Amino acid sequence: MQMAIPPPVDGGWSAWGSWGSCSTACGSGTESRSRDCNNPTPLPGGSCNGPSTESQSCNDGPCPVDGQWGSWTSWNTCTESCAGGTHSRSRSCDSPSPDHGGSQCSGSASDSQSCNTHPCPIHGVWTGWGSWQSCNITCGGGEENRTRTCTNPPPQHGGDPCSGDPIDIQSCNIHPCPIHGNWSQWSNWTECDKPCGVGFQNRSRTCTNPPPQHGGDNCTDHDAERSFCNEHPCTDMCDTPKKTCNCSGVPVIYDMSKLQP
Repeated sequence: MQMAIPPPVDGGWSAWGSWGSCSTACGSGTESRSRDCNNPTPLPGGSCNGPSTESQSCNDGPCPVDGQWGSWTSWNTCTESCAGGTHSRSRSCDSPSPDHGGSQCSGSASDSQSCNTHPCPIHGVWTGWGSWQSCNITCGGGEENRTRTCTNPPPQHGGDPCSGDPIDIQSCNIHPCPIHGNWSQWSNWTECDKPCGVGFQNRSRTCTNPPPQHGGDNCTDHDAERSFCNEHPCTDMCDTPKKTCNCSGVPVIYDMSKLQP
């Protein structure tokens, strides 16, 4: 006796399972789900029609882009030329810029540091002039000087020296010097005023060698001298028409031409 063979029975799909995880968190991924051919299970010769899995796009939104810093700019000009200034540089959060909810760049967008820390040049400055020194002579035109120093402050750190002279000279005591008078040579003696019996003769000098000038002293002592002369006695004979004779010690002038013989 033969057994009867049942006819094939096509299987039926179960309900779809849940969608699985998306393949990416952003930027368009895929997700899938599956079903089983067990509702009913196919009998020999039968099968389920259609796919057992299906997929679809997911997380189609753009991914967040975290910001990244670009390169630093060059340092800008120092705020001071010496004695310490600052200069700075900057960078931008644009390599790439944050997008779609991405995070900002971490850190500072600017940077600064000290610059030109060397000392500034100090140019020399003169002190005030000192007092005038004593004139080198008291009259007739001399010189006196005064000085100053390049120390107020002195030049430092490449600063310029003081310009000008450290010494100042001027004329002083330009008034003429006093000239004291001095005697000339004595003149010759004058002729004796008597031929005998004690006469006198004179001589003189002047205060002109040189004369006193500009407050100089006059000559001292006398400017004339008198001296005895012809001190021998006169004789009593009067043998000339007009003769001075010493008669009895008294000088007498006789005019012989008027005497009678």
